[in-house]
Amino acid sequence: MFGAEVDGHAQRWSRSEILAGQLPALFVPGDIFELKSDWQASARGRIGYAVDRTLFYGTGGAAFTQVRAFTNWIPIGVFPGVIATQTKTLVGATVGAGVEHAVTDNFTLGLEGRYSWYGRERFDAGVLPTQTLRGLFTFSPTYREVRVETGEIMFKANWKFGFGGPAVVAKY
Repeated sequence: MFGAEVDGHAQRWSRSEILAGQLPALFVPGDIFELKSDWQASARGRIGYAVDRTLFYGTGGAAFTQVRAFTNWIPIGVFPGVIATQTKTLVGATVGAGVEHAVTDNFTLGLEGRYSWYGRERFDAGVLPTQTLRGLFTFSPTYREVRVETGEIMFKANWKFGFGGPAVVAKY
């Protein structure tokens, strides 16, 4: 059996790093780097094998998510603090497998595992004031390059609306 599926779901993942301890030049304790995402969606094809009312399938297609990057450079000496945030919608790929059981003709329950990857993306991290070797002040744009990959396990409950009505059979 084969088909197509589009889904979207809310999620709440984040990653935060607050610098502490001995740090390289230009970093100070308390500098903050965060990534957050609140939703993910996909459009995929499915192909599988049905045994009675249970379908075992593989799936793959396009994945979408929105990521917010936040950077907070702590003020030090004569240099002011800098806060930068940037939001991007990322497009990537997703693959997975699952099982779905038809409890009734219209209601199914399932379990699906998927891996999604979005490649590398560059996020603006603010324009930092710096000092040259001659003592002059200048401004330097900074950025963060991140790789976003997710693994999902989803419990699914589906209702099929049955818009097509009964099948039409031609008789001669």
